[in-house]
Parts: sequence; structure tokens; C-alpha cells
Amino acid sequence: MQLGGLGGFELRPTRLFLWTGTERSGRERLVSLGSPPRSLMIPRRERELHAGSVRVRSLGNPLMTLALAGVHAVRAARKDKRA
Repeated sequence: MQLGGLGGFELRPTRLFLWTGTERSGRERLVSLGSPPRSLMIPRRERELHAGSVRVRSLGNPLMTLALAGVHAVRAARKDKRA
């Protein structure tokens, strides 16, 4: 998701990318949500939606990505709480 010139974020099941400004490359910060990602060879369709200065791009099912990211974040929080 790109929020005009403010920046944006990209959520994946095991990591979150954050950046400021209009350009992502070289300026993003990475937040790990769990173990390293596995490469999936499942074909996914890319979709893009524009609403004013907001641009939302998704690859695959965004609800599944949110659910998987939530599971990884909860597991990471539980692991940190136990340590």
C-alpha cells in the first residue's frame, strides 16, 4: 500500500516492509514476523486499486496474507514473552 508521498508498507506473511517518500527501493525498513519465508510456486494474480493518492497492490489473496501474518506475529510475540 502506497500512501501518496508519505510512504507505504508491504505486508507479507513473515515480514513487513515500511518506507517513507514515494520511492521504496533502498529506503525500506524490514520488520520480521517469524521464520524466513518459503518460496511458493503457486500462480497468483496481481491486482491493483487506486483511490486518490492511495495505491493498493495485492498478489494472491490479501485476506490470506493478513491471516498468515497475524499467525506469525502472535507466534513471535509468544516466543518473546516466554524468553
